[in-house]
Amino acid sequence: MARQVFFSFHYDDVLAVNVVRHSDTFRSRYKPSSRAFFDKSLWEETKKQGDLAIKRMINRGLEGSSVTCVLIGQETWERPWVRYELSRSFERGNGIFGVHIHQTGPDNAQLNSLASLLATPPTDPMVAAVFPQSAQPKGWWDASIGELLASVFTEPPPTPGPNPLSYLSVYINSYRRVASLHQWDVPFWWSLSEFAAIPVDRVPYRLAKSDDYIEFADLFPVYDWKADNGKDNFGDWIEQAARDAGR
Repeated sequence: MARQVFFSFHYDDVLAVNVVRHSDTFRSRYKPSSRAFFDKSLWEETKKQGDLAIKRMINRGLEGSSVTCVLIGQETWERPWVRYELSRSFERGNGIFGVHIHQTGPDNAQLNSLASLLATPPTDPMVAAVFPQSAQPKGWWDASIGELLASVFTEPPPTPGPNPLSYLSVYINSYRRVASLHQWDVPFWWSLSEFAAIPVDRVPYRLAKSDDYIEFADLFPVYDWKADNGKDNFGDWIEQAARDAGR
C-alpha cells in the first residue's frame, strides 16, 4: 500500500535527510506528505509569520499522512518543532518511528583507508627505474593533496544523537480514562503540552501502564540507517509503524 510519510527533522541535517528521502526504497513506493519541509525558503518565510503559521504549516503537512518518521541527528532532540510534530502525530494516531542518520554517507573506516592511501605518494617500479626519486616527472604525485584529504577524512566515527522520543511522554489517567501529552523540561520534570487530553479508547497504541508517564521511546522503535540497512529495510519500517498504529 502506498503511504504518505511525514518526515520530522532538524534543518541542519537536511543533506543526510535527503539520503533517506531519495533512497530507492522510499522513492519507488512512498511520497513525503509536504514539500515545505524540504524547501528552506518556504520554511524560513513561514517562520517570519510566527508560531501560529508554523503550526498551520505542520498541520497541513500531516494531513493525509499515515506514518511519521523522525530522522535523528545530533540536535534533533531539542528542536521544539520536532517535539510539536511528534506530539501532533501521536494525537492523530500516525505510525511513528525514528531513524538515526549520523552514518548516511560512506563508511568511516573506508574513508580513513582511502585517506591513508592518498597521503602516501605511490611507487611504481617502472617509473623508479627510469627516474630517480629526485628526478621523477613533475606532477607525478603531489603529496599535499593526499595530506589535505587525510585531514578531512581521518576523523573518529560519528556517534548517534540523543533520541527525541525519550523527551516526550504520555500520561494515562486511569480514573478519567484519558491520555495527556508531556515533554521534558530540563532540569525540571514532565510538563503538560499544549495538546488536549485524548480519550484512551481513541489511542491506537499499546499503552500497558496507567497513572504513569510512558516515554515515546518505550512505544515506538528507533533504527540506525547504516547498521540496520535502511537502504533495503526502510519500506518495512514504514509498514510496521503503520500496522502498529492500525493504519
